[in-house]
Amino acid sequence: MKVIYISRLFSGLEQSIIDRKWKPTGVPTIYRFLEKLESESDELNIIFAIKDGFLKKKYHKNLNLKFEPFKNKIVVLTVKKIFNFLPKKIFIALREVSHTLFFFNKILKLKPDIIYIDHANIWSASLISRFFKIPTVFRVMGIYPVMRDALNKRDLKSIVLKWFYKSPFKNVICTQDGSGVELWLKRAINKKTTVDIMINGVSKKLLNYNKDSELKKNDNTMISFIGKIESSKGVEEFVRAAILSLNNCKLKLKFLIIGSGSLRKKLIKITKEKGCINSFEFIEKVENKNIINFLVKTDIYVSLNKYGNLSNSNLEAIAIGKCIIIPKSQPHIGIDLVTDKLIPEGAVKRVKSTSDIKDISDAICLLAKNLKIRKEMEKEIKKIGLKLDDWDTRIYKEINILKKIIKEK
Repeated sequence: MKVIYISRLFSGLEQSIIDRKWKPTGVPTIYRFLEKLESESDELNIIFAIKDGFLKKKYHKNLNLKFEPFKNKIVVLTVKKIFNFLPKKIFIALREVSHTLFFFNKILKLKPDIIYIDHANIWSASLISRFFKIPTVFRVMGIYPVMRDALNKRDLKSIVLKWFYKSPFKNVICTQDGSGVELWLKRAINKKTTVDIMINGVSKKLLNYNKDSELKKNDNTMISFIGKIESSKGVEEFVRAAILSLNNCKLKLKFLIIGSGSLRKKLIKITKEKGCINSFEFIEKVENKNIINFLVKTDIYVSLNKYGNLSNSNLEAIAIGKCIIIPKSQPHIGIDLVTDKLIPEGAVKRVKSTSDIKDISDAICLLAKNLKIRKEMEKEIKKIGLKLDDWDTRIYKEINILKKIIKEK
C-alpha cells in the first residue's frame, strides 16, 4: 500500500528533528505506528506540519530529513517567517491555506492509496476528503475542550469546525484516553463515516514484569508524575500537593517529575522557594523504552490529567502494577467514565478533583504510610494491566484498518 501520513510535529518527536536521529521521547502510539507502517507499506510518505504547540525551536524553513528506519525522507512543513508578523487569526488562516496547498500538490504527485491525517490538520483533512476520491482516515488523539466547545457554540469558528468534522472521511480512528470520546464522536462526525475507538498498548516488558526482580530501594517513598509539564496535566497541583505532603507527612518522601513543558521552570522555582528542591527530581526527556527504569523505583504513581486518565504513561503504570492516584470522573462531560468501567473502585485511589490540593496530599500521605493498602492496590491494578494489548497487537489493529479500507476501494 502507498500511504501519505500527515500530522503535526509532536514535542515528543522534536528532539529527533533537532538531532537528525530517530529517538522519540514521547507519543509512542505515533512513532510505533510509523515504524510498523514503514515495514508494512510499499511506500510511506511522512509529513510533520508545524502548528501551535510547545516546541523548543522556531522553524521557518521546510526540512527534508532522512531517518532510519524510513526509506523516504520525512518532510517538516513550516510557514514563511514573514507570516509571523501578521495578526494571529490571519497567520493561522494563511498557514492552513499554505499547508493545504502543499498537501494537495503531494497527493496529486504521489497518488497514494490512502491518506492518514490528524486533528491538528483538520482544515486540510476536511478539504482533502471533499476534493479527492482517495480514502481519507482522520486521526483523533483524544478530545480537548476546544473540540467540545465547537459543538456547543454558534460563533463563526465553531460553525466552520462543525462543518469540517462532518466531512466525508472514510474512517475516523480515535484514541480512547478517557476524555469522553464516545459522546463527542456521536455528535461531531458524519454518520456515514465508520469510527474505531482504540485504547493504546503497552510494552511486553511491562506486562511480563516480575516484581520479585526489583532491586532493594532506599528508605524514601518515591512518588512519580510522568507527562507534559502543562496546566492540562495537573502538574502544578501535583507539586503543590507534594509540598503540602512534605510538611504534613512525617516520612521520607521523594517526588519524581518526568516531562517537558512550559511550566517546568516555574515549578522548579516554586520548590526552591519553599526550600524543598532536594525532595524533587525533575527529568526533562526520557526515551519511552527507558520509562520502565523509573516505574520500577516508583511506590506511588500520580495522574491528575484534567482531560482523561487513560494516557500512555498511565497505561504503563497500570501494566507494571503500580499503586495509582487519579481524580474522580466528570460525568457531565463524559471524562473518565470509561476509566471508571475499566478500573474498579479498589484498584486505584481516586481524589475528589485535580484542583483539590489537600485531598491529593491526603491521598499521598495515606498511601505512603500504608504499605499494606499499596500492595492490595498493586495486586488489583495488575489484573487490569494483563487485559491490555501489547504494542504489536495494538498497532497491527490500526494498520489492518488501513489495509481493509484499501482492499474495499
